[in-house]
Amino acid sequence: MVDEAVDSKNKRISDARAESREILRQAEIDAHKAAQDSFKVGEEKILEERDKIVNDGEKKRISHVPKSSS
Repeated sequence: MVDEAVDSKNKRISDARAESREILRQAEIDAHKAAQDSFKVGEEKILEERDKIVNDGEKKRISHVPKSSS
């Protein structure tokens, strides 16, 4: 009976450790995905801002081009 209790305790400890490893593995996967998502959002914002700056510069350049007389 004591041996069964010890075996049961050891199995629960082993199961808990395995579950802990799985939780940590999943947390690492989730953290990596969140980091990738954040990077992607930041990259998209940078590209949008770059396009806005380029377009604004192009509009200013066009508006300052002297009109040729015909």
